[in-house]
Amino acid sequence: MINIATQLNQKLKETPEAKEYFMLKEKLKEDKYVASLLETISLTQKEAKECLEKKDINNYKIKVAVLETLKQEFINYPLINNYIVCKEQMHDTLKQIVDIISDE
Repeated sequence: MINIATQLNQKLKETPEAKEYFMLKEKLKEDKYVASLLETISLTQKEAKECLEKKDINNYKIKVAVLETLKQEFINYPLINNYIVCKEQMHDTLKQIVDIISDE
């Protein structure tokens, strides 16, 4: 059984979808813009939390608006967008495999 699972794992890694997924994942790790954007998002979240703790609602609302803009920028960044789509495709493929295995 372990041998079959290992073979299935290897075959999955050889699919075009998996190759693209792992390539995009590596590119994301190396992308300086993504790293900077994530750092900015994290810092802005921290600032928003501090505003809430101080009951500074006006600045909190500003931070939340900035976070929403950053979120849209993050999601719409082509590399991230492609990664998300590819990840969903991989998830669907794995779910189909699980469904097939579960039926037998």
